[in-house]
Amino acid sequence: MIKVLHLITSLDTGGAEKMLFKLLSGMDRKQFENRVVCLLSPGSVEKQITDLGIKVETLNLKRGRISFGGILNLIKMIKKWHPDIIQTWLYHADLLGYLAARLTGIKNLIWNIRCTRMELEKYSRVTAWTVKACAFFSSYPVSILANSDMAKDQHIHTYGYNNKKFQIILNGFDLSVFKPDREAGKKIRQELDIPEDSMCVGLVGRYDPQKDHLSFIRAASIVTQRFPDMIFVLAGKNVDMNNSEIIYLIKEMKLNNNFRLLGERSDIPDIMNAMNVYCSSSAFGEGFPNVVGEAMACGLPCVVTDIGQSASIVDHTGFVVRPGNHDELADSIIKLTSLPGDQLKKLGEEARERVAKYYSLEKIVKEYENLYLTIADLNC
Repeated sequence: MIKVLHLITSLDTGGAEKMLFKLLSGMDRKQFENRVVCLLSPGSVEKQITDLGIKVETLNLKRGRISFGGILNLIKMIKKWHPDIIQTWLYHADLLGYLAARLTGIKNLIWNIRCTRMELEKYSRVTAWTVKACAFFSSYPVSILANSDMAKDQHIHTYGYNNKKFQIILNGFDLSVFKPDREAGKKIRQELDIPEDSMCVGLVGRYDPQKDHLSFIRAASIVTQRFPDMIFVLAGKNVDMNNSEIIYLIKEMKLNNNFRLLGERSDIPDIMNAMNVYCSSSAFGEGFPNVVGEAMACGLPCVVTDIGQSASIVDHTGFVVRPGNHDELADSIIKLTSLPGDQLKKLGEEARERVAKYYSLEKIVKEYENLYLTIADLNC
């Protein structure tokens, strides 16, 4: 049995967290024993992981603070369990994992990069310092995984990461979970008071400068000038009626009747099946956005901004626009939603076929397993 300790910043609903859960759910339990350590207080993904029978521990660190006590607790966990490999997810876990690995003599450290170039001025100084520190120490991990070619290139050229350590493993999707389901979509439409014949465009993602919800809302304002009955669904952490920035912009643009704000939800496949088109308006930083692949697996054509791997994921099954350009975003939404029903359906079917061909969960899990086996064999 190869023992893998996964260290991740949080277990809230996010791309890295979801990919970790999917990886753990698909790995061979006869070959690998996994444990998870979370830096912050546990989030909604914790239960999903523990339901797999995998132990989750937390360091309960405070966001934005450096804790030597947290490092000591992690060192104790590592010494007690003696993992063969430490796999870290996201910058803060990468750095803490590096410190703990050095102090415990663990050579088999793997980092995981989940984004492209970050606009660090929009985040805390601790985050900016963490990214730079990781670049400085990037010769130590035996491998640095990136989920897109652009993430690899930008971390090497923008931040100065070691160019010899990178390996690309894309995101994978469970097509038995994310699939077309008309009945589930109908139920969500009834719940949200969306008429059966209304076009519905959606975006799923936490409220963060990276996701650029405000450009999506501005694009919606343009779209509704032509299609006044179009419905727009937003789901994700802090994307709800308590978000004053979102509510102000929606009211200012007189879109109260057009928007449904759902906050964080666990039934994302059903919500996606209530949509006709999916939209990713991200402004920067995305590596390989999970939600785009999930939407495509549900049979949705997508409009995406040209960030990270998004354009190559969508390919011919949707539209790609420049980030931060709500006019282009609106134009592409109008083009897609104006297509005859059979053409829109065909694009959605081609989108699902593309995910099945290139991004199946089984394929991606096998790539992780092969990496772990190779590293364990080299260090026997």
